[in-house]
Amino acid sequence: MISYLSECAICNNKNELFCLTCKNCGNILHKKVSNIDFWNTIYKFLDEPKLAITLVIQSEQKNFSTILLLLGILKLFFIKYYIMQVSEYHSNDIWLGLISLAIPFFLYFIFIKLFSRANSLIIRTRDLFAALGYSFFPLSLSLFFLFPVEYSLFGKSLIYLNPSPFSLKPIPACTLAFVELILLCLTIYYIYLETLIFINKKIISIFISLSLTLLSLIFII
Repeated sequence: MISYLSECAICNNKNELFCLTCKNCGNILHKKVSNIDFWNTIYKFLDEPKLAITLVIQSEQKNFSTILLLLGILKLFFIKYYIMQVSEYHSNDIWLGLISLAIPFFLYFIFIKLFSRANSLIIRTRDLFAALGYSFFPLSLSLFFLFPVEYSLFGKSLIYLNPSPFSLKPIPACTLAFVELILLCLTIYYIYLETLIFINKKIISIFISLSLTLLSLIFII
């Protein structure tokens, strides 16, 4: 299992994943990763997700991570919006809804940082941010590729749910909803793996990944 701390092959000193050379003896620990190869990294997420997250952490330039995280949060907002519509809860303040989505992510970052201090780990904020951003790539790609397809099929009913897409075109609506659910579950799984690499605690990682998603979708108004 990939851990955030790896032992140097020469002196057995433990170093964080982002370290290119051993802090004790100077031995080279891994190949230098200057930039993230986007499509190659996405493929690795599907094939070897832990290795993909490791490469994101080790890369010097965290390209595309910000846009992936923002698109993923926006997709969560749309999912949350549909939940509110179905439950007949209506909020007139869209900005409040968007800001409230930031709260679970803020708590996530605070927890990981506090955990790292308590365990004498050095977890760089940009590594944590980038790994989380790439963990959200299924939702990000869903917003980028699936949303246009959904809008072309259902038009304004996709936004206003009047009539519901499930009443308008039930088979395409159910099929796309199933795909969306798979992508959401895949995102939660990647968040779990990323958290596990940083803190190396399975139960806590499961709890955090589920809590981050549920807080974003349900409990934050």
